Amino acid sequence: PTQCIGGQQAPSWVQIRGPAKAPGASVSLSSSSPGVASVPATVTVLTGTRVASFQVTTVRVRFNTNVTISATFNTQTRTDTILVKGAALYSLTITPGTVTGGGFASGRVTMDWFPFTGGAAVSITSSNVGVAFAPSTVTVPDNNNKVNFVVSTNSVVASTDVTFTGQYLGVTKTATLTVTP
Repeated sequence: PTQCIGGQQAPSWVQIRGPAKAPGASVSLSSSSPGVASVPATVTVLTGTRVASFQVTTVRVRFNTNVTISATFNTQTRTDTILVKGAALYSLTITPGTVTGGGFASGRVTMDWFPFTGGAAVSITSSNVGVAFAPSTVTVPDNNNKVNFVVSTNSVVASTDVTFTGQYLGVTKTATLTVTP
């Protein structure tokens, strides 16, 4: 594959020009960043075949990282690049969508995968903190892909929509809460 979410395995393969002769063809593998995406040192193309499969093992990363995988056979080297993706902000939700002023709602930040070690600090802003507010930052723990938080509201004299914005590494998601009298 050309990309993989960090922490997953990516099935890969090598192919030689003709069928491997006995006892098989040993292809050397290497990674430009083995701490991010590791490969076995060698893979064997079985006698009479042309293809052998192997796994690229990745770790969770904070930022998207390109890694070059190299395969060498009979002094010929071929390379390919795999993009190891970091966890991205998937959604921001507020439930219920309408609450009476002075009440509370529940917010949830969801990532598309488990964050890097130490978690993912997602900034949360309110379009009208005088009406509804939440913590300025919530941290999605590294052993989970979501975190809940409390949204507090104040009394209002007229129905007011408040937009909450979540941001993480350049990705922005929004959710709207209506606060009623």
